[in-house]
Amino acid sequence: MNKKSLFPITVDTMFNSGCSYRIPIYQRSFAWEEEHILQLIEDIRGNGEGYFLGNLIVYEDKEEKNTFIVIDGQQRLTTLFIIYKAMPKETKMVIKMNLKFEHRTDSEELLKSLDTNDYDNDLNWSEKIVNGHRSVKEILASIKDSELEVFINRLKKAKMLQVSVPGGTNLNHYFEIMNTRGKQLEKIDILKSRLMKNLSEGSKIIFANIWDACSNMNEYVVKNIKKPGIYSEYFIVNEDSFEWTGSNELVERQE
Repeated sequence: MNKKSLFPITVDTMFNSGCSYRIPIYQRSFAWEEEHILQLIEDIRGNGEGYFLGNLIVYEDKEEKNTFIVIDGQQRLTTLFIIYKAMPKETKMVIKMNLKFEHRTDSEELLKSLDTNDYDNDLNWSEKIVNGHRSVKEILASIKDSELEVFINRLKKAKMLQVSVPGGTNLNHYFEIMNTRGKQLEKIDILKSRLMKNLSEGSKIIFANIWDACSNMNEYVVKNIKKPGIYSEYFIVNEDSFEWTGSNELVERQE
């Protein structure tokens, strides 16, 4: 492994790099709870400059310049992005890095608007991101000004080890075997990845969106299917049921 594929990077260098980090569709949405966010903040506050936050496993996109596909570390990376966005405006925290969610435009728009608090759960945005941002703002508000300055300095100088996997790596398989610190990879995520790997790119998008709708245990599936987006193109939604009208590839390729 050469030096270009393995190097430490400070949080502030990453956020000022102008690079794009993309979360692939086969990964789960942002899932950290308040306890995970608080632990990350306390880890940074309680340690000196250059504190090691963990690994960021990426795959460099050969077609899109300065773009990295995030294989592992997306929960921590998204949380750091939320922390930067939640900082008081007078701290002038700069974000030049782009954090993208593949085929999840609602989540991308939400991240962009966090510093203005211009978000609305009714727009089908990620409740976890909204709640995470609110939690961070509450935590930051409880820190005294003098201590906040110290925290910001330690946050900027905290480090992650960015590891680029070799070209030609089977990303779905690599994702399956990753075991991360923090919120562990669930068996259901491995199943999702395996089911998707034989689908065409178009069908992967459809599958992932329907999967997300069905995996939301806080609402009825029919209600999730009714939400604006790709679902309306493939279902006839009745009052208490829905009927699949799309291609059979999603079924045939799994047989």
